[in-house]
This record gives sequence, structure tokens and C-alpha cells, in this order.
Amino acid sequence: MVDLPFGTALSSPTDSSRTVVARLTSSAPSAVAVIGIHGNIALSCIDKFWSPNQGSSNFSRNRIRYGYWRSNSDDPAESVLLCLVEENHFEIHCHGGKAAADRILNDLLESGAILLDASDPDGLALRKTAEKDSIESEATVDLINARTIRTAAILLDQQRGALRDSLQAAIVFVQDNRPDEALAILTRLEANYRIGAHLLKPWRIAILGSPNVGKSSLINRWLGYERAIVHVMPGTTRDAIRESTSLRGWPVEIVDTAGIRLTDDPIELAGIEGTKRQLFEADLILELIAPEVPWDPIEIELHKRLRVCTKSDLESNWRESKHASLFQDGECVRISALTGTGIDALETALLKKLKIEDCSPGEPIPFRPRHDQAIRDAIASLQNADLPRAIDALRL
Repeated sequence: MVDLPFGTALSSPTDSSRTVVARLTSSAPSAVAVIGIHGNIALSCIDKFWSPNQGSSNFSRNRIRYGYWRSNSDDPAESVLLCLVEENHFEIHCHGGKAAADRILNDLLESGAILLDASDPDGLALRKTAEKDSIESEATVDLINARTIRTAAILLDQQRGALRDSLQAAIVFVQDNRPDEALAILTRLEANYRIGAHLLKPWRIAILGSPNVGKSSLINRWLGYERAIVHVMPGTTRDAIRESTSLRGWPVEIVDTAGIRLTDDPIELAGIEGTKRQLFEADLILELIAPEVPWDPIEIELHKRLRVCTKSDLESNWRESKHASLFQDGECVRISALTGTGIDALETALLKKLKIEDCSPGEPIPFRPRHDQAIRDAIASLQNADLPRAIDALRL
């Protein structure tokens, strides 16, 4: 089977009776392979093998549809994404291994489509932006696994070219010998990876505090049901409780840790050791303080710590508390998990601490480790006045 050069795009065949098909990405193994099919019988060819995951089989232009490709009843289904690019022109995104792409190509050829190669004068146009497919395909794959509408919208922006366009703008500045403008773009992209790295991987928030300070009550308030046991007996939480949810559209994993206190109980001691591991791995630590509970400040990096005064509905208790100054001087976020007071303010402070409160529509966001590494390499090359190497790094 002949492959087209990497990045080849299908254009309308001059012979309208033909339906043409080609693999648009490299035949080398990769995360995603893209197959294009164009012609009057393109839809009928696809309908023989593809079924949607849900809903009808109707297509709208530039709308991605997720479904399954079945060559015959005996073969396992292949997960694929389909997109109607223009009338009678579809792109099929599948697993990047050779077997999956060859299977789909062979099915389409047996249904009447004609394979194009690089020598075919009818319907070929080499794109100059061959690199674009890799980022768009990665975004398409990640869209399937997006946990929230907000993160899906960010990935959709990248699938539509936000990141690629930003990288291309940096390349143009470098080619024009304007490295400072390129550095400005790349520095922002480097900072944006903090968001991109967590579009699929949730932010990990550890809730820390002495026993009976209200950790379990807060996690139950966020989840909307009693996932953690609330009891007046200290030490009820013996191990970390993890739950995934979303806060204002951002995926988070909340870890309700075992309380830290002096104890001879071997089971509770094991829970406390686990808490120390959770603190190290967390993106943010909420240090909870209650009026009637003894509190000893715990040494935590300032950028990872957010202090929260719980049980704010017990104002008289707070006035008589040994750590009343925290409550009165605004040194912590005041909340009541019982009434819900202050929960919105806590979420605002939390997102600000994580530096993810601002993300405009269309913002270019690197979302894979390789994007981040390429941007860092390009920045280092520009700082060393190695402009050709910077350009090479940005050609993702």
C-alpha cells in the first residue's frame, strides 16, 4: 500500500465520479493516524463500517463524532473520530498504529474508493503546515477524555489551531530576527502549560488539619453527599479519602487526609505517615483551623498553602479562641461547611493560588509534555542566540 507524503491534504477530485482515499499522516507509528476520503460515495463507504457512540449518524461540518469502526461482525471494533470537513470530504482519526489505519483503508478501498499516491495529478495539494496535524490530532484524542466542559473548550481551541498559530507566530518573529517578540510569546506559553498539564490530570488538593477540624465536612460540602464520615471522635479519618470533582469547571482531586496529632495508635500513625506523602504530592494544601481545636502551624511552602478558618458560624467560639487573630485579621479564608458560608470565596482564593483563575477563550495552551519541552528548548536557544535551533524546536 502506498502512503502519501506526511501532511498531504485531499482536494476535490477533478473527476467527479471518483472517490479518493489516502492516509494523511505518516505511516510511522504514532498516537493518531488520519485518513481522508473525498467523493460522491464517501459517506456510503463510511456508513458500511462506522456507527456512532450515541445519537444519530448525521454529520455537521467541522463537528467531531466519536464512534466505532467494524470491518465485520467477527472483528473487534476500532474506536475512531469522524469529522465532515466539507461536502463529501471526511477525515477519520484512529489509533496511530499501522494495523488500525491499514484496516480502515482496506475497508474503504473494497467499498469503491481509489487510493491516491504522490504521483496522482488528480486531487492532491501538499500542505505547508504538515506539523499542524500532530497537535490537532492530540487535542482531538484528549477531547474524548476531557472531564469538564471548560477543559473540553480549551482543548477544542487547540484542535482549531490556537497553539499551532501561536507557535507559528513565534517562528515568524525568529525568522525576522525579532527574538524578543518570540520570547514574549514563548514565555506566556510556558506559563500556560501549568493549565494545560491539568486539562486531563486533575489538580490535587490536600485538606489538612488537626482531628475534628472539619476536613470531612468540607469535602462532603464540595461533593454534595456524605463521602467522608463526620464524627466528634478525633481520628475518625484513618486514611486518605480521594474523590474527583470539579470546581468552577476545573477538574480536581480532593484528598481528605488523616489528622496529624501525637498518638500511640499504630493504625492512626500509618495514616499520619500517609498524610505527609499527600502533602508532598499535592498542588495545593488547605490548612484548616477551627476555634475549639488546638492548632500548631505546620511548615508548608507558602505557594502551596492556603489557610482556612472553619466553623465561621460559631463567632463566639472564635472570639474566645487562642488563635482568634487569624479569624479577625483576615489571615485566612472564613467558611462554614455547615451553612455553606464562604465556600465561594474559598474557591476563588483556591483558583487564584493555583494561578488558573484567568483563561480567555482562544488562549493558546500547551497540553502535552512534549509541547512544554519544545517551548523550553526554544527559549533556551533564543537566550543563547541560536535562532535556527529555536525554529527547529518549535516545529512540533
